[in-house]
Amino acid sequence: MAIALAGGNTGKADEMIAAIQKGYDKATAAWGKELPDISKRTLEGIK
Repeated sequence: MAIALAGGNTGKADEMIAAIQKGYDKATAAWGKELPDISKRTLEGIK
């Protein structure tokens, strides 16, 4: 999905995935525990 969102540019897709992962990690820390399953599935769908 990330490659499609980046217009086929794999370098940009990698940057986007890294940014999304960073946000996910920050959200997990703010939540104080693992995020709900829907969040994990969404993250995996983007990769």
